[in-house]
Amino acid sequence: MQLETVARINLLIEAWERGATELEQPGLLSLLLGLNTYVNHDLIFDLVHHFACQSDALTPAGYARNRREFETLLTNIKRAVTDAELRLVSRGILAGDRADSWLLDDVIDGWRETLWRHIDALLRSRNETEAGAIRFQIDRRADKRADAIRRSARFNLQPRLMPQSA
Repeated sequence: MQLETVARINLLIEAWERGATELEQPGLLSLLLGLNTYVNHDLIFDLVHHFACQSDALTPAGYARNRREFETLLTNIKRAVTDAELRLVSRGILAGDRADSWLLDDVIDGWRETLWRHIDALLRSRNETEAGAIRFQIDRRADKRADAIRRSARFNLQPRLMPQSA
């Protein structure tokens, strides 16, 4: 499946890898925010368009096929992030700033069911008003996740206070 959003995700991963290599920026925050935008927003609309073009999208067979394609795509995105991270680690670039399991397990896998529910809801929407309400929820969820990523980064970047001995 060739989707424009997947190409942008790959460019984002390459930029993260290049940025980490050239020490331009910590990069992980940029990667997380970019993945949030592309996966939690743009990818949903790309997949809805892709699946809607198939005449059997709402049949049980079409639903199962679409879900398999969706799962494969998210697995490939996760693999692309992991592979880029491993390349950086193997070159000694991400020794201390290596992405933790939260990036892969919670961010990508944790988004999976919400993404699928939004895709399914848009495919099943019966009118523009209903579709508009779903699009609003998608925008709102992506914004909330971006805020959570930023808060987490601020917390993780603050210097840790050392306990004072008596």
